Amino acid sequence: MVRNSRCVDPLLILGYEIDVTPPATPGIPDMQISSDTGTQTDDNLTNVNTPSFDVVCLEIGSTINFYSGADVITSYACTAIGPAVITIAPALVDGVYDFTYTETDSFGNESLESPVLQIEIDTLITTTTINVPTNGMPVAGIVDSGATVLVTTPSGSMCTTIADVGGNYSCILTPGPVHGENITTTATDIFGNTSSATGIAGIDTYAPMSPTIDSLLGGETTITGIGEYLSIITLVDIACTNAPVVVNAGGVWSCDVVLGDAPQAGDTVTATATDSAGNSSTGTFTIPKNTGGKKRPQLELDEIFGNNTEYTNSSTDTVVPTVDNPFNGNMCESNLLIHNNMKNGDTDGRYGSYEKGIVTEVKLLQGHMNRLLVDDYGQQASGPVDGYFRSLTKRGVERLQLKLNQLLPDMKPLVIDGIVGPFTKEAINQSC
Repeated sequence: MVRNSRCVDPLLILGYEIDVTPPATPGIPDMQISSDTGTQTDDNLTNVNTPSFDVVCLEIGSTINFYSGADVITSYACTAIGPAVITIAPALVDGVYDFTYTETDSFGNESLESPVLQIEIDTLITTTTINVPTNGMPVAGIVDSGATVLVTTPSGSMCTTIADVGGNYSCILTPGPVHGENITTTATDIFGNTSSATGIAGIDTYAPMSPTIDSLLGGETTITGIGEYLSIITLVDIACTNAPVVVNAGGVWSCDVVLGDAPQAGDTVTATATDSAGNSSTGTFTIPKNTGGKKRPQLELDEIFGNNTEYTNSSTDTVVPTVDNPFNGNMCESNLLIHNNMKNGDTDGRYGSYEKGIVTEVKLLQGHMNRLLVDDYGQQASGPVDGYFRSLTKRGVERLQLKLNQLLPDMKPLVIDGIVGPFTKEAINQSC
């Protein structure tokens, strides 16, 4: 009698099991919310250098190998089927990482790699800066690019903003802050790192002293005045070739007017002073339409000052005017007479291109001009008395020529060129 039979794997009879099938390809790993410290919970940006990830075990007894690129950086033993958590150890340095994982069953069959998860780790933040003093309109400084910035003061003023690609931030405090209080900036970058800075008594809401404008005449190409040290001066509808105009340590400011912008008689000049905190104040000066002076018939130069219009370097030269001189003065003493014709670039004791000889009287000229212009322009109306004919002295000569034109309205006007020619020189000599 033949019994029925079936084919039996001889290895099973011997107690062996053969499995050559790897686990299924795992899904993409997912960084846990507690590790994803970026501005979004799923942006895969973190300041944690030992982040944790969600994975899935597909078989009991298998091993999950977690890869960074081609390197296994950690492993996990699956004791159950389902979700599992892998934490990276040791700590990773800051940088960008491509993570995958595989599952290897107990027979040594390894699955294909999961899809790539790319994350970035950054544990550092740029030190926050804050520009003080400030009046809060705005507050500005530098932080990490893209960082969220919160600015606060003890009185409750605040504002928020996001730094630009260069790390620059700026926002306006509301409500208005209190003068003299501290100001604090806290920045949080896109990885969750924070940095703070505090400006002690950084709020300044007091306006600078109102700028003054020295007396000037229509057509002047240099405007000067007094203001608060280091404040910036701007003039309404007048451009300065030396902009920005900054008040110097002596409290003085000066604007060299752009050609064509010179104010005229009757115009009101308005100056605005802005301090480093952003506060501002204004001052004005209205140029007189007529500064006075006697009406005279049309006269030539020699009719006003005599026939001697050219002079040498002789201390014995004198001039007797035939009419009242413009400054209503007397002939200066011989030691105060000017004999040099001078212009910009001359220096006492050196050859002068105008005089074609050695110039010896720049200091004397400067002293006379400061004396004659003090009522209109204050002290040092033409700069210091130093023997150097430079821009300030030239400006003083221009002012003097303007004044002469207004004091002698019926005379052929002098050219406002800042050059001490015969007419200008003799007007000074008869002003004592």
